[in-house]
Amino acid sequence: MIRKNQETRKFTRRQFLSDLAYRGGAIVSTTLFAGICSAQSPPSSPQNLRIGSSTSKTVLGSSNFSYIGAFNLPQSSGGFNTDWSRCLAFRYVNGQLRFFSSTNQSPSYSPGQVYEVSYPGCATSNYPSASVVKHWGNIYGSNLVDESGGGGLVYVYGLYWDETDQRLYWNYGDSYNVAAPDNPCFGYSTLGSSAVSYGPWRMGNCKPFQFGITGIPTSFANQYLGGNRLGIGFGGRASAESAGPVSDGPALAAISPPSSARLSEISSVSMLNYPCNVGAGDPYYCRRPAGYTDTITAAGHPRGPFGNYGGWQWMDFIFQGGVWIDMPSKHGFLVLPVLGTGAISYSSSTIHSGGIQTWAFIFDPSDLSKVAQGTKNSWDVIPSSYWNMAYPMYGATLGAQDDEPYTACQGACFDPTNNRLYVMIPWANGNYPMVCVYQVS
Repeated sequence: MIRKNQETRKFTRRQFLSDLAYRGGAIVSTTLFAGICSAQSPPSSPQNLRIGSSTSKTVLGSSNFSYIGAFNLPQSSGGFNTDWSRCLAFRYVNGQLRFFSSTNQSPSYSPGQVYEVSYPGCATSNYPSASVVKHWGNIYGSNLVDESGGGGLVYVYGLYWDETDQRLYWNYGDSYNVAAPDNPCFGYSTLGSSAVSYGPWRMGNCKPFQFGITGIPTSFANQYLGGNRLGIGFGGRASAESAGPVSDGPALAAISPPSSARLSEISSVSMLNYPCNVGAGDPYYCRRPAGYTDTITAAGHPRGPFGNYGGWQWMDFIFQGGVWIDMPSKHGFLVLPVLGTGAISYSSSTIHSGGIQTWAFIFDPSDLSKVAQGTKNSWDVIPSSYWNMAYPMYGATLGAQDDEPYTACQGACFDPTNNRLYVMIPWANGNYPMVCVYQVS
């Protein structure tokens, strides 16, 4: 397997910022991709069906999201740079809105240091800058357990503050996990005078579930999910997708706050998953917009386009880009992926695309409830809508890409207090991250 030096990738990503394109290192193997998603007969219909009705709320769409400004995250915290940072979560402390994020997670600084900032407001120009109120440091202790044999680099991809239990959850994964598909992928920390970590726990298959956690409305969880009120996911591409397998599209399952022994597997209720069944499965990939040419010759390709829509590609990624939004009359599960455009190809042990675009997908909770009830297959869920969500700092389309497109949403959270969506994007303020703010109506 070919694996280029990760520090070289750091340099090329810096170069990318000057022309909106980068050249990443190789972290995939031709052998691992060779047997992916070959065709088979469709699976049998769901059994033991439980009939029920879902909510009558209106599903959110593009017209419900209005960009109202942005703010800068700090350029350093605790002596660590934030130029290669990930993750975003929020909480209120004595009525003050605060955000969590992490410092540089490059190969030299994994897994990153967690810090907390106060909200400085937002603007459409002359962006205000957030100030660090607490540098929490390495909140994970020795609990980022990696059983994959050191084949890659462990990244913390997602943070989520659970106000009910006062826990800061974290999701993580090996960037090149070919050996341990049952690797633990999440845990949590409590925050007092210092952080105390707990876990980690397994999901049975780590790759669809290593990117984030979101809250699920209590009423929905009680009615359809057996009270499981945390949504864990969010799927999408990952290197060596045959080892897992990955979800060829967004993924979401419901869990309860864990209380079992560390390293145990947590039970879950599936709501969304497009499993890539290596060597023995139809390619159950999620629908996505057209606007590309799939030139990959591996099994399961080409993946469209099929008229006015396409199929999830090897250059389509989701990081901490999943948020359940619930308002009095509207709702939806929002996913913020980066999608490949132009010619999608695989050569020199690296994936390539002619360009990338940042998108928003909305899934109808009614469909998710049907999957949870067993009346619908998770891979049969079609997005309610999707649209190009162009962040002002990037523009509508970025340049040609190789490998993992790092300039994408790296963290998102929704504050129901003021119905605002916060989206963290890296490399937007020069080399440093910013948070875009959207009013949801």
